[in-house]
Amino acid sequence: MVEPETAMTHPHDAPPRPSRPDADSGDAPARGASASPAGGREALASALFSASQLASLLLDSQGRVLEASPATVGVFGLDAPPDKGLRAARMLTGVAGERFQELAAQAVSPGLEGAEAVSFEPPGGGGTRSVALSTHPVPGADPGGPAVAVLARDVTEERREVEKLRRGALDVIRLNADLRRESAARQAALQALEELSGRLRGVLEAASRVAIVATSPAGVISVFNPGAANLLGHEPAAMVGLETPLAFLDPDEIARRGRELAAAGGERPAGLAVLMALARSGRRDLGEWTLVRKDGSRFAAEVVLSAIEGAQGAEGYLLVAVDISGRKAAEEAMAEREARLRAVLDGAGDGILAVDQNGRIESANRAAEEMFGAAPGDLSGRPLTEVAPKVRLEGLCALPAERPARRARKPAPSCAVKTRVMTGRRLDGATFPMELTVSAVDLPSRRLCICLARDITVRVKAQEAQRLYTRRLAEQQAALERDLKAAAEIQKSLLPVRLAPDPRYEAGWLFRPSAAIGGDIFNILAPAPDRMDAYMLDVSGHGVPSALVAAAAAQAILLHSREDAASGLPPAPDRVLAALDGEFPLERFDRYFSLFYCSVDLARGRLRHCNGGHPPALLARSGEVQELDEGGTVVGLGGLLPFTTGEVALEAGDTLLIYTDGLTELEDRKGRPFGMERVRAWLGRARGMAAAEALELLSDEIVAFGGPAGPQDDLSVLLITFHGEGLPRKETG
Repeated sequence: MVEPETAMTHPHDAPPRPSRPDADSGDAPARGASASPAGGREALASALFSASQLASLLLDSQGRVLEASPATVGVFGLDAPPDKGLRAARMLTGVAGERFQELAAQAVSPGLEGAEAVSFEPPGGGGTRSVALSTHPVPGADPGGPAVAVLARDVTEERREVEKLRRGALDVIRLNADLRRESAARQAALQALEELSGRLRGVLEAASRVAIVATSPAGVISVFNPGAANLLGHEPAAMVGLETPLAFLDPDEIARRGRELAAAGGERPAGLAVLMALARSGRRDLGEWTLVRKDGSRFAAEVVLSAIEGAQGAEGYLLVAVDISGRKAAEEAMAEREARLRAVLDGAGDGILAVDQNGRIESANRAAEEMFGAAPGDLSGRPLTEVAPKVRLEGLCALPAERPARRARKPAPSCAVKTRVMTGRRLDGATFPMELTVSAVDLPSRRLCICLARDITVRVKAQEAQRLYTRRLAEQQAALERDLKAAAEIQKSLLPVRLAPDPRYEAGWLFRPSAAIGGDIFNILAPAPDRMDAYMLDVSGHGVPSALVAAAAAQAILLHSREDAASGLPPAPDRVLAALDGEFPLERFDRYFSLFYCSVDLARGRLRHCNGGHPPALLARSGEVQELDEGGTVVGLGGLLPFTTGEVALEAGDTLLIYTDGLTELEDRKGRPFGMERVRAWLGRARGMAAAEALELLSDEIVAFGGPAGPQDDLSVLLITFHGEGLPRKETG
């Protein structure tokens, strides 16, 4: 059902009301009129009532039908004329009937005329119908009260035509708007196309490292950008319109790709047809090609081939190439580095494990697989605790569950390297001592732990053996120290003891052993009442062997210094050294020694001496110092050179100094030696002093020079001063 419509009243929408002359106008009837005004109204009413296209109804004050013209059936779509007394609103359905009733009521009171078009669904069907209604009050027509005259005309077709015109106008408006929009879109598209063309030209010009080559359908180059000129060495002017891409493609590669196309099914293209076939295949052929520069050099490029499609099919072909020779070199270098790294990892003697944040093994080298008894790849995915049960990654290297995102953007080492000794376990359950070193590396997206595992079974056994050896060595060292102490005591026992007083001479000595026991031995002997012997020897090397050789040599000197039983004369010093040289050969004892030996005849004042490679003894008298160097080489060379004896007459006041090289070679803090000059100077200052006093002065100078630390070598000094008893005196002035 269609809602009623309120419309402007048009001349054809409602029948005109018959005009009636004003009673007060005084106008006369029209000339020629044969009827009275009342008769004219009746004639007009009769004409309206009989009109076939205009329905007329007379309603009482309650809206009930008093009279209805025959046209009412057709205008309102009724099956039959309405019965008298029928409420007129019932001829219209729905809201239209209600509106009809309202218009009729307004005509009754307050007596207003009304006109309106309504639409409704006729009771007999036939579709929506539009009717133009006009209501007029008719006083006196109904004895029962005011009456209403209703004129109705079917305007359905008119409304339909108007609606068609309205819709046509709207279509015209829409079409005009569409045309305007399409025109604006075309303008915008043209402008965008121009901008895109400009940008494309800019891209082609700016792509200095990308070769962009377009061709015509025949394959002749139409676009050759600066990047192509830069990569291929050809000038665009020499290529555009003159050459095809075959000018910079490898002919062997073109032939190979043609064979591949033929193998895939189809004809076997050659030359430029290969490129066209690849471009027309629709796969946008992407791959690595070899391009040839103008100078003949070749380089690897990544090439994309495609057809330039148009309305009529392929309007040309496009080739885009990027030089990937640098990338290939980098890939080859990376592959080489990876191969080297893999070789290092596989060749490493230690097991190397890569462990993720969850403590699971990502990868392991060959040594790790062999160490833990795993097949290749069998360790991957296993927890690290399966092969290192007591490992605690949180303790060795913190692995936080969540890290700020900013740390992922700045990889950095997160902890120091930690090394622990623990028990490792093979997959068969066997255990072994293991040293595990863990370090963490922050990758861009995660943290990785690198674990170096080393089987230290051999080292542990070696350490245990070392501990046993060290304990035994300590025991042996303790025994050796006891032996050294005993040897030192023996050495000290061979030094001079307190001598019986003799007015003819006074003796004193100074002995400062080094940290290691050495081979210095000296002594003063009194084998006969008028005889005094003295010697000093220095065995090469240090330690017990040198001390033992020194002790044996001292005992041999006692034996060989005895007087001859037949003649009663003491042996010559050279004979004593010759006897020792035969008894202590170098090849037997692996030692030699220097020796100064002298024998003094106190009754005659004669001193005989022999120096076997020892620092010369000094004889100081009256401010002069004489070196006693007569003798030969060191003892132990088996008679390489003969020994000789020197003799000197003694005088009252003479002083004899016998010493080892430990005195002259004593060094101060700067490594400078004590030297002979200081020894001679000390002798000069000690002139006239007692032996003990002179040696105390020398001891002070030694400490002042070398410091409180002991000497580097044994330091031995023997000082003998001869007095006047039985000795000649040097005459003065």
